[in-house]
Amino acid sequence: LDAITPPRGNLDTLRAHHARTRRQFLAPIEPVHSIFHIHGAPGVPKLSVLRPTLYETEKLLPATVFLHGGGWTLGAFESYEPFCRQLANATGSIVIWVDYRLAPEHPFPAAFDDTRAALRWVHDNALRLGVDENRIMLGGDSAGGNLAAVCALRARDLGGPAIAAQVLVYPVTDCDLRTPAYVEHGPNEDLLLGAREMAWFFDQYVPDAAARSNPEVSPLRARDLSGLPPRNHRRRRVRPAARRRAPLRRGAQPRR
Repeated sequence: LDAITPPRGNLDTLRAHHARTRRQFLAPIEPVHSIFHIHGAPGVPKLSVLRPTLYETEKLLPATVFLHGGGWTLGAFESYEPFCRQLANATGSIVIWVDYRLAPEHPFPAAFDDTRAALRWVHDNALRLGVDENRIMLGGDSAGGNLAAVCALRARDLGGPAIAAQVLVYPVTDCDLRTPAYVEHGPNEDLLLGAREMAWFFDQYVPDAAARSNPEVSPLRARDLSGLPPRNHRRRRVRPAARRRAPLRRGAQPRR
């Protein structure tokens, strides 16, 4: 559970450690209808398309464009594939996983731009993917939830692409690390993710602290939050004792 601790070595070491330590918590691999990857579309990041088991070529399905978490700095398809397979089958939707560019090599607005480009490409190529263009959802967890939320704001302001719904799983919605929750819990080094880690992630993604109040980084600071797609907002609620990085007993399974 130390995977997101700021690195003492280089960034490659951190990313390898993050991927390695996530493996024990990954769900079993579920069968799906098919998986394929899209490379080389101009201006579009690599996309991984997962079709659910119920996919039929003559029937259009809803789609979920999914943005992964990891502080805009970490994350890879290999560690999210089991979840994406489950998501596709459980929702009956085609899941499109976006391999957006990571900070600090690619700071803001690279990930934001990649999200917008991916959403536009999926909308423009919906029929080829077997997707109903009127049922394209945008979702993500943590930093990915942030990207989904800010992309929804931009799509509203530009009049598209149309987004049927937002699925935001404990999204990062503001850069303020002085809120009551951060003040109370942030300094606790036993937390999985505290103020120190979040400050480090923001330093990688938006090195200019003054730019972090931009609504395309901190969507809660947008002047107008009306007219957005319906939102399913999932927050993580745990008992204080469960927040610690206590090691698992041998043979024990993490709680789902």
